[in-house]
Amino acid sequence: MIAKKALSGRNARRPAAAAQPPRQCLNRRLDEGVGALHVQPVDDGGEERAVGGREVARRRLEDERGEDEQPQREPAGEACDRDRHENRNAYDVGRDHQPPPAPAIRGEPAVEAEDERRDAVGEPHRHHAEGSARLEGEPHQRDVVERVAELADRDGDIEATEVATLADELEGAHCGWCPGAEALLRKRRHRVGHGPSLPEVRRYTRAVAQRTAIRLTGDTLTVADVWEVARHGAEVEVADEAHAKMQAARALVERAAHGAREHTYGVNTGFGRFVSKSIPEELTEELQLRLLRSHACGVGEPYPREVVRAAMLLRANTLAKGYSGARIATVELLVSCLNRDVVPHVPARGSVGASGDLAPLAHLALPLIGEGEAWVDGERLAAADALARAGLEPVRLQAKEGLSLINGTQFMAALGALGLFRARRLAKAADIACAISVEALQGSKVSFLPQIQALRPLRGQAISAENVLRLLEGSAIIEAHRWCDRVQDAYSLRCAPQVHGASRDLLDYVDYTISVELNAATDNPLVLVEDDMLVSNGNFHGQPLAFALDALAMALAELANISERRVERLVNPSLSNGLPAFLTPDGGLNSGFMIPQYVSASLVSENKVLCHPASVDSIPTSAGQEDHVSMGNAAGLKMWQVLANAESALAIELLAAAQAVEFLAPLEPGPGSRATRAFVRTLSPRLRDDRQLAGDIELVARAIADGSLLAAVESDVGELA
Repeated sequence: MIAKKALSGRNARRPAAAAQPPRQCLNRRLDEGVGALHVQPVDDGGEERAVGGREVARRRLEDERGEDEQPQREPAGEACDRDRHENRNAYDVGRDHQPPPAPAIRGEPAVEAEDERRDAVGEPHRHHAEGSARLEGEPHQRDVVERVAELADRDGDIEATEVATLADELEGAHCGWCPGAEALLRKRRHRVGHGPSLPEVRRYTRAVAQRTAIRLTGDTLTVADVWEVARHGAEVEVADEAHAKMQAARALVERAAHGAREHTYGVNTGFGRFVSKSIPEELTEELQLRLLRSHACGVGEPYPREVVRAAMLLRANTLAKGYSGARIATVELLVSCLNRDVVPHVPARGSVGASGDLAPLAHLALPLIGEGEAWVDGERLAAADALARAGLEPVRLQAKEGLSLINGTQFMAALGALGLFRARRLAKAADIACAISVEALQGSKVSFLPQIQALRPLRGQAISAENVLRLLEGSAIIEAHRWCDRVQDAYSLRCAPQVHGASRDLLDYVDYTISVELNAATDNPLVLVEDDMLVSNGNFHGQPLAFALDALAMALAELANISERRVERLVNPSLSNGLPAFLTPDGGLNSGFMIPQYVSASLVSENKVLCHPASVDSIPTSAGQEDHVSMGNAAGLKMWQVLANAESALAIELLAAAQAVEFLAPLEPGPGSRATRAFVRTLSPRLRDDRQLAGDIELVARAIADGSLLAAVESDVGELA
């Protein structure tokens, strides 16, 4: 079944290729040099423009880095706008230093054979240098709508004004780019008379526009929803059915708080070790106020802005589920803060992940009562002032509401949901980087065949192999050395599906755990309306999330580990099958990619330390009452750093492999690797003489995280799994 799945899709529909003449083998000695890419010399003015463009990009990057270091210092909506235009910023940089294209060389037997094969299967290819120039110069990372405008001019079936109108509709549909519309537009680019038409895209965008907000029911929130709200500022509303559930739960809490004789934890008792202390009815509101004040003692740098927004969303969703007993007005104020971008200032250290994320959630809840601090319009203000600026008023907490706001796993879950979303992109980027490295190292595609994966039918392995095989399809480089005398590739190439796939399988486990947690009731006590009781429980314990976050960190670290080994092969002349040492033709005067490999080695080594599991640790708190904790918040913070390190490590491989594959001209890589190299070149010009590469690495890492790399490659090869 796995083999059939891997062979399905557009590859299965193609007719068999005609018999091909014998391939020419690239059978170089290890000490034999490789011909450099033949390009026209760049004029001095062009170099100056490139340098100028890069300086502009560096200044932009430094500005954005400054915002990341103080993540809440963004005006309302600025993060949304910045994400929406990240691709366009990259294009502005890239167009100043597009490298001249390599001429398409004919006459070589391997190249002619590849041309005949492409003709036989109807695959488009470039017959002259102008076509190659169009490919290399195409700004893949521009907004898809802009590229549709170009196609409209060429095809003549869409008016430019229609495209502009479509762009406006897409902008209005969401506070961010709509992934479904992007997919429709990508299909339109590849259609041959039967793809989605502009009216179809318009109907889709109208449907999205009608979905004005993500509705909180307590049961339907997804990882994608969390990303849209946290990163793109999507609107949120509490569903009507959630109002009914919250009202019923609140009525039960009111009965327990007023006139009930029995002790109910958090309603008329103290907390933690003070659980046996009775609280008079007239002090129940004061109890909730003092709870927030006493627990808001976190330390250290604040959580990133998107993590706090995600935690706000998750807390509102669990309250909307109707098992906490919070009033509708309190939940609606939390949602209004989210929609008006009033973001609490929350220190990231202080949670042991047992009675939920107590300290962080207390900081998150304080602004609702006009205390603490919050960010609004890019300023860190006293919470009362922040609410006033947003046109909001604080609430006065009533029985149990303080406890309902802070007893839960929302910061652990927020880190997990956002980390998982980026990790899915990173897994695909790892396959993309592997494919272009295989080409640069003149490896074999045999190890990626579906017949092999079917004999060990692990889902992640089959998916990764299918991705790499698709990216290698149509490569003249692969075909040219098909019959060479090298028997096996190194493990970092040959075993990539097994390693990448194992990480993907871990991501599936993390996805299951996080998806459940997004819609879980993690309060204590829980309000069971149908049973007419409030019950103490342990759903707040973060152990399931702690395990998942540690597993996520390990999955990410291993993608970076194997990537660094491929970088080593690319730069090491003893391992690179004839590539120049450190990918520079003028070694000695230039160091080339020597130090980027050091950086990658540093990152993966740091990850090994960070992957020591926090989830196996525990330390008693509250005088032994809370005698086992999960340390899930620590696991989440470690994972967040591992994720950033892994994105940078993959960025280094993409830069090195793009440089390496250019030394194999006139042979061309496959469409997947061509699209990869073309996109990388929009962010980083080819390295001739040594220059600072820190900015290049960060730009490519950002492109991995924001999805622009993936969109560029998928626009040429179709959606990767």
